[in-house]
Amino acid sequence: MKHSICLLFTVGILLSGCSKWNVEPKNFYSSATRGDLDTKPYVLYDLDLGAVNGSENADFYWRAIDQTSFYVSPTNGAAIAESSVPDPWNIPYLDLMNQNFKTSTITVGTYSNAIAYITNQGRYGAFRVSNYSFTDNTLKISWITYSR
Repeated sequence: MKHSICLLFTVGILLSGCSKWNVEPKNFYSSATRGDLDTKPYVLYDLDLGAVNGSENADFYWRAIDQTSFYVSPTNGAAIAESSVPDPWNIPYLDLMNQNFKTSTITVGTYSNAIAYITNQGRYGAFRVSNYSFTDNTLKISWITYSR
């Protein structure tokens, strides 16, 4: 009985101390890859590596609708979700895991929030559209993919 009270007291102190340190889940996961990527429509991109990749490891592609909108499509088992957070660097890892992921295409317009994803290799991440140019036919994204 004496040991169980001591254990409960110790755990209580540790838990109360954690809230004072403002520990967020994302701090426990390291980024596998991150950066900026200039993309062209209908080309396959691998967000595990941050590379153009026309193979079975690619995670998404996009295509233009008009001057302000485009589609983003996951491929090869990857999934995407519209996030409510504008900056992909500030989405806690556990929040990424709780998104409503789809394997279907989503329409993106002047989208200011991040798009969360699961790569086809099972890693979570998010990207933000930095620039969309209909005339140059390019989409620039800033992205981060976490290690498992």
